[in-house]
Amino acid sequence: MHTDRDANITLNPESQGWGGGFQRRGIQPLICAMAPVLKHIKNGAISRETSLTLPFDEVTELNQTGFPLARLPGSSGGHDATLPELFGLVISVAEADPNVAQALRSHFGFVEHILTVADEKRRNFWVERLNSGDLVAAAATEGGKAQLDSFGTTLDQVEGELRLNGAKAYATGALFADWIEVEATCGHEGVAVMVHRSAQGVILRDNWDGVGQRLSASGTVEFGNVLVEPKNVVHGEPFPYFESFYQLFLLAVIAGIGRAASNEASAMLASRERTFSHGTSVLPRNDPQLQQVVGEVRSSAYTAGAVVLHASHALERVYQHSLKGSASREIIAIADIEVGQAQQLVSDLVLSAAARIFDALGGSATLRKKGLDRHWRNARTLVSHNPVAFKTRIIGDFAVNGAYPPGQWRVGVPPSKESDD
Repeated sequence: MHTDRDANITLNPESQGWGGGFQRRGIQPLICAMAPVLKHIKNGAISRETSLTLPFDEVTELNQTGFPLARLPGSSGGHDATLPELFGLVISVAEADPNVAQALRSHFGFVEHILTVADEKRRNFWVERLNSGDLVAAAATEGGKAQLDSFGTTLDQVEGELRLNGAKAYATGALFADWIEVEATCGHEGVAVMVHRSAQGVILRDNWDGVGQRLSASGTVEFGNVLVEPKNVVHGEPFPYFESFYQLFLLAVIAGIGRAASNEASAMLASRERTFSHGTSVLPRNDPQLQQVVGEVRSSAYTAGAVVLHASHALERVYQHSLKGSASREIIAIADIEVGQAQQLVSDLVLSAAARIFDALGGSATLRKKGLDRHWRNARTLVSHNPVAFKTRIIGDFAVNGAYPPGQWRVGVPPSKESDD
């Protein structure tokens, strides 16, 4: 199995002490194709961060390896990856550059929809598009005074044609994608609408201003009277485990950040020649106190990755049941609980590790050109996507009262309650 030690990016995690990797031979061609590309992506990560250069070329190169097709069956041009294998690969991509990994999150969620709930005609159409190299992004969340219980983006019938109007925030990856899946309101119903990013009336803005994940293309997208074909309007429920899938994807990206922070801190300590007069060794690399810091950071990164991969098996169980039409509310709820438990632990471990790495290095480690601060900023931004406090409360309610997690969560302004007068 391919391992690239020079780049500190490995697709054979067990050889580097990161734990069990991939077991099936069928995934090997994809692993071998991705390895040199991830090395290239990793080597340019700091330069892109300091110059704020979006990774267009890097996303294209990764797409050409077949990574976005990982979950499709071999008979459909894919690699038939299991969910644990997919999330293992996501950790490795995030280890190279978490912006690139997050940019593909919605694409993989769309693929899960195609695999599980799409009818045969829709599945065949999109499998063909995916095999041609098309990428999919999503636009769901609305900013400002957007309502909690409905979307302000609307799909209306105008003179016999369907027209999409509205604006979305946090359209992660849309600048790299070919298609955008838009959540909208059609009459009194919520629908998903597929529009091509080059369609007339679609305006993409790279205006994400967060402290981290600055190159994930998480800006806004506007839709001005965009013509929509009826076949590109989807009614019905999303795939059964969509909430836990999207959350675990973020956790895989965070786990990859932990590995990258550990790797860079280790390499910097190994190369340091300057020491402090009150240190315990002539060379910092031999100082047991500094070794302990690096060891603690690495152990945190290891645990984060292990937790993500363990939770991914819960999603795989739901997926397998869904193929048989037997994904019960109970099995979905248990997967949600497992991912929620993982969320609290992975978030704490990686945020702490990303801050702790500076304790093993000198003041020069804080120089902007070193880029070490990006690990904490990126992790902090991803952790903030879905507040941990809400999830731990839900987990506690399950532990104490056996209560299942609530259904689909949304963000927005709650509807006004009418006065009782």
